[in-house]
Amino acid sequence: MVEHRAARAAALGLILLGGWLVRPRSQAPDGPAVEVVGQVPEPGWYRVRPATVHGALQAAGLDPSAWPDAPLSDASRVEVAGRGVHVQAAPSLALGRPLDLNRATAAQLEALPGIGPSLASAIVADRGLEGPFTSIEELERVRGIGPAKRRAVAPLVVVSP
Repeated sequence: MVEHRAARAAALGLILLGGWLVRPRSQAPDGPAVEVVGQVPEPGWYRVRPATVHGALQAAGLDPSAWPDAPLSDASRVEVAGRGVHVQAAPSLALGRPLDLNRATAAQLEALPGIGPSLASAIVADRGLEGPFTSIEELERVRGIGPAKRRAVAPLVVVSP
């Protein structure tokens, strides 16, 4: 009985080792998913690492050297039109995740109900002047956000340390 277990264990070990040795060497990057559209040879969704404009343009078959590089977040969209590249960061809300008040950009904050461009910029500016938010309630320290607006966005945001 012990010999059979040893033989089975050895056989299983060889199978696992064989599977590891013959696995494909080039696997898809595990970086953020980025959509590249417009005037590119291969538009579509790509997982890119590094998560940059250059990485996304290369994945879509375009030489990125003509454009400035910038970091990208998950579900960003890179659009190439003529000589221009437009990057649109997808709000976490579109992915079903709450926005982190201490990390969200003004563009991402605009996706929140009742938060327009000027209020989103005010949130980012307040965070820069007063430091990170320690609770969602502290959002009321931003001029233009009262209890009602805070309650409206509360289920859609989180506060990281």
